[in-house]
Amino acid sequence: MHWITQKFYLATVLLLCLSTPRVMTNSVFVSHDGVDLSNCGNWSMPCRTVRHAVKMSNDGDKIYIDHAQGRPYKECENVTQAGCFIELTKSVSFHGINGKALLQCKKSCKLFKIRSLTFYKTKIKFFNLVISASSIVAELGVGVQTQLALDNVLIRDNLHGIYGKYSTDCSILVTNSTFEDNFNWGIYLRCSTLRVNINSSIFRVSSVFFTNNGSIPTVTQRMEILVQNTVFNYQSTPHCNDMIVIKPYAAIFTSQ
Repeated sequence: MHWITQKFYLATVLLLCLSTPRVMTNSVFVSHDGVDLSNCGNWSMPCRTVRHAVKMSNDGDKIYIDHAQGRPYKECENVTQAGCFIELTKSVSFHGINGKALLQCKKSCKLFKIRSLTFYKTKIKFFNLVISASSIVAELGVGVQTQLALDNVLIRDNLHGIYGKYSTDCSILVTNSTFEDNFNWGIYLRCSTLRVNINSSIFRVSSVFFTNNGSIPTVTQRMEILVQNTVFNYQSTPHCNDMIVIKPYAAIFTSQ
């Protein structure tokens, strides 16, 4: 299904002269045998937690997480409730190595919160991972501009998988991945501009919801949805649920 609701061409071009620094890509390693020190992250001295690895990373870095025979990385332990999420303000990618690394949080905490700076699009990628037991796996902040990619990822047993309600420019690519038993939504995205590409994936008891912000289209709003070779399965539930919802330009009401 390929659904494009609006397409606009602007006659006026705004040129912005911005200084773009060169991005140097490095690798940061995470293992249960590691230690969260100020100089951790290389292969011989990995960090112990993904949380600390993110702090050690730079824009464009790749974070490699050891499978560790399936032993979970419990990223939301020994932190305060207010600060339990891992904030992502730079573009990084997370890669499970030696198998699918398991990241766990707790149902009262968000695992990742994505934010973006002015004129910057935060690019986050997840590869070869299992992510479970969180209130939200990845939340898009207010006004955020982001590109998300998930490949060979299992997102299961969360309240929400991917969630964004007041974001500006959202793009998500899901390939060869499974969303399973996520209580509210597998993916819920409400963005001014929204691009979705889902391919060769499974949504099992995990609904998806896509909509634009506002009720009237503007020249900056666009929605593009492409879903192919994907299964939505609700056969094991005793009640009827919407499996996939697409609402271009849905109205937002504020109660006084």
